[in-house]
Amino acid sequence: MTETVHDPRTSSGGTDGDHYAHIVARPDDEPSASAYVTKARVLGMEIEALCGYRWIPSRDPERHPVCPQCKALLEAAP
Repeated sequence: MTETVHDPRTSSGGTDGDHYAHIVARPDDEPSASAYVTKARVLGMEIEALCGYRWIPSRDPERHPVCPQCKALLEAAP
């Protein structure tokens, strides 16, 4: 299952990451994508968006548009 979790912050890869809110896939060992992002934020872990962009979550994702590449990949998923 993939959930939309937006949180822009830059590291490397993918699109121009810090200008977008990205979508991450829920890891199998996490109850939700939101829980995964929260855990990453608290522990300072780097996570990867569907588009390949990597960052450590820290900003309010509601202030940014959804990454078009992440959105296209989510819509194309079976």
